[in-house]
Amino acid sequence: MLNALILQLFGIYAADILVIVTAVLAGLTGFYAIQTMKTVQIMERAAKMEFLPRIKGHIHMNGPVNLDFRISNVGKGPAEDVRVNFTVVGQNTVTRTWTQPLLKPNGFQDFFTESSVPYSRNNETRVELNATYRDILDINHSNSEVINISDFVNQFERTLSVYSEETSDKISRSLDKFFEELQRIRQNLAAFRSTP
Repeated sequence: MLNALILQLFGIYAADILVIVTAVLAGLTGFYAIQTMKTVQIMERAAKMEFLPRIKGHIHMNGPVNLDFRISNVGKGPAEDVRVNFTVVGQNTVTRTWTQPLLKPNGFQDFFTESSVPYSRNNETRVELNATYRDILDINHSNSEVINISDFVNQFERTLSVYSEETSDKISRSLDKFFEELQRIRQNLAAFRSTP
């Protein structure tokens, strides 16, 4: 009897129930379509960001005592139409512009190789860098940074003075011990040869 009642009510309201169920399903489908579209957009942005170039300047050691200013592409993608303006501000202010049609990932260019980076221990010396470039998707990028050369040199000199004395003393003591051990081995070999 209950089953008959349910079938009778369903028959009377079947059209209304079908409209409601269809509307709910259409709403769920629309919601999932919007979420899928957002997910695809995020994945596209992430894929683009993964291969973006990034032009950066930093101080590079050239030998034991010389410093160079290095401009490099630290990003994973190539940089096209690279234009870098950098100014060395210190005792003598020097401004240079460097252009390159393509700078591959991990590619770099060194500057000041002739006379090393000019700096003064008393005055602050810094490099102000402004770079503009395009990625492979023709999107323009730019960045600016300031690199303090005096701080780098002063920190390096402090570290060098602390470790150079200790290191040279350790090496000297190790060599003295090595020489003593070598003398002992030489005496043992001489005593071994002289025994009949």
